[in-house]
Amino acid sequence: MSKKYVLGTGLSSLIFCWYNKDYVAIGPSEGLGGKLSNDFMKNTIYLHESLEAIEFLNEVSIPFTKKTHTIKYCKGGVIQREIYQIDKLAFIKKKMNDKDFIVTDTTLSTHDYYQSVLQFDWQDLIKKLSEKVEIINETVIRINDKEIITDKTSYEYEEIVSTLPATTFWTLYYQTKHLDFRSVPVTFVLSDEVPNVLSGVPFDLMYFIDNKYRYTRINAQNDKYLYEFSGKLTEEEIKKCLPKSAEILKYYVDEMGIIISNVNNIPPPRIRFISRFSMWNHKIKLNDVIKESKFSYSFNNIWNTQASFSKNFMDFNKLNNDEYVEQQTRDYLLHVMGEIAEVLEHTNYKKHKQKKELDRSGVKEELIDIQKYLLNLFLLYNVDVREFVELFNSKSKIVEERWKKENEQKI
Repeated sequence: MSKKYVLGTGLSSLIFCWYNKDYVAIGPSEGLGGKLSNDFMKNTIYLHESLEAIEFLNEVSIPFTKKTHTIKYCKGGVIQREIYQIDKLAFIKKKMNDKDFIVTDTTLSTHDYYQSVLQFDWQDLIKKLSEKVEIINETVIRINDKEIITDKTSYEYEEIVSTLPATTFWTLYYQTKHLDFRSVPVTFVLSDEVPNVLSGVPFDLMYFIDNKYRYTRINAQNDKYLYEFSGKLTEEEIKKCLPKSAEILKYYVDEMGIIISNVNNIPPPRIRFISRFSMWNHKIKLNDVIKESKFSYSFNNIWNTQASFSKNFMDFNKLNNDEYVEQQTRDYLLHVMGEIAEVLEHTNYKKHKQKKELDRSGVKEELIDIQKYLLNLFLLYNVDVREFVELFNSKSKIVEERWKKENEQKI
């Protein structure tokens, strides 16, 4: 039986298992599709047009249509296509339901005044995916460094992909991580009318910048309109915000509608996070899950690629010759030192020079050069991928224990 598991039975889990047949999903079958098991949520989730998304739908045999969603903004009762940076800051604070919120990311839903999406039957997608995915209908109650314990039995694992919300995962994992996972609930309301300011105005998505209107966004859906409110509002509170003659057709509160990213949410060894809520990163979209699920990477391949290139100037038959290995070691370390200097050239390390923009692209390229030379050093000492992992894990354990001991002495 497979020792590779995906935690959860939401859409992200189904997509990952679709592309990675050696993984088995674990989770209650009644939660199949995650948020999309609630039919109302299909109106709040988009699959943006991309090559990966189109290929995915075609592979699963899901018919779709392309649609352009036009985006407009309402500010002070005026409808406009673009807004200033100060307006973005104001809107983000409104969306976060916190006038003192410190904005570090001014990205809204898109950089442009439209977004291209793919429309299809979400339930059909969930059905077709689930038919091809192996699912263990059990509830996970604990995860340790060797086993997944469910309400019925336990499973030894080699690898885990978690799609569970970070708040849930760290409650289940035997070593609790004390991180600040903040979120803001969102109240969704489907109604039959728009406010007077939108009367006769064509739109797909309308953002409301200032606080004159309590809702943050309205999504036009044929002859219906989906209102979004930051926070948990009662139906009575909502009625006061809608046009007097408007009806509340549907009402739903998503407790984790908006998450405040915490990129310090690092998974444990042999565990990988995938999806917005497991990574606790608001930038992650369903398109990213598809892309990540399709992406197959192997450190063995990286190792072999470097070895194949290095044989042009390294004689692997001489690796038992100490003199040859020592000379090569000196040469590669000198190369590494040279590349380190080149990394610095892309930064503002010279205090007497006029400050320039950090060249992130240049830094990344030089770091890869350093990494390739370091790989050559491992090859020089006959270290393969398995030994590299063993050395890495062994040293990591020593460093972690040393760090804990040093910090315990400070307390």
